[in-house]
Amino acid sequence: MNTVDRYIARLYALNILTLFVLIFSFVVTIDVFINLARYWSNAADRYADVNSGGEPGTVHQFLLAASLVVDLWGPRLLQLFNYLVGVVLVAAMGFTCVQLVRHREFVALLASGVSLHRIARPFIIVAVLVGGLQVVNQEAVVPSIAPLLVRDIGESGRRSLAAFQVALPSDDEGRLFYARRYEDETQTLYALQIFERDPQTTAMTRIVSADRAVWDGSGWNLENGRATMYAREPDGLPTTIGVERVVTSFDPTRIKIYELEGYEQNLGWLQITRILRDGGVDPMRRRSLEQARWGRMAAVVSNVITVLCAMPFFLRRMPGPMMGAALKASPIAVGGLLAAAAAPAVSLPGLPAWLGAFVPAMLLAPIGIALFSGLRT
Repeated sequence: MNTVDRYIARLYALNILTLFVLIFSFVVTIDVFINLARYWSNAADRYADVNSGGEPGTVHQFLLAASLVVDLWGPRLLQLFNYLVGVVLVAAMGFTCVQLVRHREFVALLASGVSLHRIARPFIIVAVLVGGLQVVNQEAVVPSIAPLLVRDIGESGRRSLAAFQVALPSDDEGRLFYARRYEDETQTLYALQIFERDPQTTAMTRIVSADRAVWDGSGWNLENGRATMYAREPDGLPTTIGVERVVTSFDPTRIKIYELEGYEQNLGWLQITRILRDGGVDPMRRRSLEQARWGRMAAVVSNVITVLCAMPFFLRRMPGPMMGAALKASPIAVGGLLAAAAAPAVSLPGLPAWLGAFVPAMLLAPIGIALFSGLRT
C-alpha cells in the first residue's frame, strides 16, 4: 500500500505544482499586457538614471523591462502563494481523482480490498505538508521581503520603498509623530516633530523638533534636535532645550504599518506579537493585527478541512462522469475557501480575535467529518 500512497501523493503534488505554475503565469501575463507601457517607460527611466540620461536600444530596453517584471513579481508570487493554497489544493485534488477514476485505478484498489477512506490518506498528508509550507512561507519568507510587496510598477527595480509622509500616528506613550518624509532604506525621518500631551487634559506639554532623525534600534537620534516645553501656568513662557535622542516604541515597522495599507498582512507572528506587547496601538489597529495574527493560522486549518469536505464527492466506487461530483462539491468547497480567505480579515463582533478567526474552521469541521464518515466504500 505504501507504493500506492507514494503514487497518489506524487500525482497530487504534481497537479498542485502544475496549477500554481499555470495560475502564476496567467496572472503575470495579464499584468504585463495591461501595464506594458508603464514597464517599458520605467525601463527607460531606470536606464537613464544609471547612464546619466542615455537612451537604451530596443533589445536592451526589452531585457531591462523583463527584469523589472521579474523583480516586481518575484516577491509578489510568494505572497500570492499564500492566498491561492486553498483553491489549488481543492482543484488539484479534484483533477487527481478524475485521473484515477478515468483509468479505473479506484476500481482496482477497491477490488483488492482497500477502502476509499484509506485511499484518502495520501491526499490528506500532502494537503497538510503544503499547509506547513504555507506557514513557513508566511512566517519566515514573506516578512523578510515585506517592503518589496508594497511597491508599485514605478518602484520596480528598487530595493526599498519610495519616501512618504508620516502623518501623526502615536507611540505607546501617546506621543504624536509627524515627519515631512520618511526614507525606509536609511530608516530616516526628515523635518520631524513629536507632540507630547498631558494624559489627563490632552493639552500640549512639549514639542520635539529635528531636521533629521535616524533609527538606531531602540530610539531616534536627532540632528539639530530641540524641545519646546510649555508651562502649565497661564502666564508662563515656553522654554527650549536641546535634545539628542528620543527613545520610543515607534520604530520603522510601525511607521509602515500605519502609513502603508495592508502592510501588517506581510508581517510574521513574532513581529506582530512584539508590536502588540509594546503597546501604543489604537484599538482598531490592535484588532486588525490580532485578526491578521490568528487568521492566517485559521486559514491554513480551513484549507485542509475544505479538502476533507470536498474529497468525498470525488472518491467514486464506480467509473462515471465527474461533472456531477464537481457541481455537488462546489458549494461546500467555495464556502470553505471563502471562510479561509475571510479568517485573516473579517472580525466577528463580541468574540475575541483568536476565537473569531477560528469560527469558520469550527463550522467546517463537523461538515467535513459528516461527509467523510458517510462515504460509501
